[in-house]
Amino acid sequence: LTFIERVAKQGNSADAYLLAGSTWLDLNEFDSAREDLKKALALNPNLPGIHTLLGMALDKSGDAKAAEPEFRKSLESNRDDFEANLYLGAILYKRRDVEAARSYLEHALKLNPTSPMARYEFGVVEGAAGEYAAAANDLETASKQDPTWLEPHVELAAIYYKLHRPTDGAREREIVERLTSQQQKQGPQ
Repeated sequence: LTFIERVAKQGNSADAYLLAGSTWLDLNEFDSAREDLKKALALNPNLPGIHTLLGMALDKSGDAKAAEPEFRKSLESNRDDFEANLYLGAILYKRRDVEAARSYLEHALKLNPTSPMARYEFGVVEGAAGEYAAAANDLETASKQDPTWLEPHVELAAIYYKLHRPTDGAREREIVERLTSQQQKQGPQ
């Protein structure tokens, strides 16, 4: 990676900064990703995918407010950008703009119906809208796709109680407790 960054600096190359930023993002090094992606954007604001990648780096480093316009810019040029739809929908949900979040997440699911993250986020939106049966269905799908992912189980437990399914809710709470215990034993990743 340092080689890529060295090439980017020496050649003042937007493409190399984009590659370095994307690699940092894959490694969960969000601050480094953000810096390299900002450099790439400054050198060439028309790089394919730059706004989505920068938005992801900003969002994952805790700056959803700065990430939102990046995702919107990306969608101006490509309405079918899966990640931009997914992340923007999630940001809007966290702001409690449920209807706007729904439209972006619904589109993300149309683009990639097998995405556990899109299925989870859409299920959370359905739950917030009082559509508990639909939410349960989507959250069940997400939890089956990744059984060790804690968040779908947490949401499912709450939804099952709202659906007056206490046995299912208790089962999900047990799964949550087991997964939480396992994660605590493993420590930070």
